[in-house]
Amino acid sequence: MVGVSANLAMPMGKAQAGGFGLTCNNVKLDAVDDSKKAMLSADCKRKDPTKTLHSSINLNDYIAKSGGLVWATRGDFQQTCNNDRLHVVNLLGLHLGALAANCLGVGPFGLPGDSVIELNEHITNDNGNLTYSP
Repeated sequence: MVGVSANLAMPMGKAQAGGFGLTCNNVKLDAVDDSKKAMLSADCKRKDPTKTLHSSINLNDYIAKSGGLVWATRGDFQQTCNNDRLHVVNLLGLHLGALAANCLGVGPFGLPGDSVIELNEHITNDNGNLTYSP
């Protein structure tokens, strides 16, 4: 099991496609290889900025491996990937949260290799709930 924590707190904004990192903190990834679960959890602000909600979402439902990690309506990346980890980078005041995994066939000559996908692209804070937004 992998557990990584990060603080991504920033002022509450209008919910939009992606961008959960703007309004959530205590972000963690709990992933168990071969369990078909990569649970992203966080404490996310609600419309009432004085309230937060602890929420989680299974990233394996929305991320697949197709030459690397990609967004999908039916995910399954954990069938061919392992060693899932969460990376958080602060770039010019923007908090970027990325999922990295070691996947079969991604490296040179079809060997295992690392692949990374930016979670803020499609994971949203919807009034405190982490959701996927296509």
